[in-house]
This record gives sequence, C-alpha cells and structure tokens, in this order.
Amino acid sequence: MWWHLRNRLPLSDTHFRRQVPIGSHIADFCCLGTRLVIEVDGGQHTSDQATAYDSRRTAYPASQGFHALHFTNAEVMLDITSVLDIPHAARVRTTPTPYPSPQGEGDLEA
Repeated sequence: MWWHLRNRLPLSDTHFRRQVPIGSHIADFCCLGTRLVIEVDGGQHTSDQATAYDSRRTAYPASQGFHALHFTNAEVMLDITSVLDIPHAARVRTTPTPYPSPQGEGDLEA
C-alpha cells in the first residue's frame, strides 16, 4: 500500500506519510494536507468487539477533522486499483474550490 500511495497516487498537494500520530492514535497512512487517514486492517478487525474498538480509537482523529478510510488486507492485496480510486475520490471531494462563487451567484434561472 505504501508503494502505491507514493507512486500511483501522485496528486498535486498530496503527500502521504506512514505511522502518523494523531492524539493517542497512530494512523497507518495520513495525508495531513487533506486530513485523510487510510487504515489497512487485518482479519482481527472484523468482529463486533474489534469494530467497536476501532470506532473509539478513531474518534479523536475524526474530532480533529480527519476523514478515515478503512480497507482490509485482502482488498489491498487483491484489488489495489479500486482501493486507490477511493482516496483519490475522497481527496477530490474534500478539496475546497480555490475561488468559490459568492452565495447565490451562479444560479441559473430559466
């Protein structure tokens, strides 16, 4: 995943880091500029108890404006192309418009 984030997802203003501390949580991969966290989870994360724990441990990053994406090891190993499409779409969705139009302007009336 690390190789792919650095070599196949080279978008402008995107720089992923590994093992980034955010409060008491250590994010697997993080782009600080877009506040995007990517977690790659093994099979131990599939139980209800583990899911509840994961929700609690990512609460602080979310409270700080980070958006977390979770993938399983199997998804990363078997379909990396689809996995990489999701952070790209999330980054595009969260990137602010450089020159937003003033409120109400730009609406077309018929």
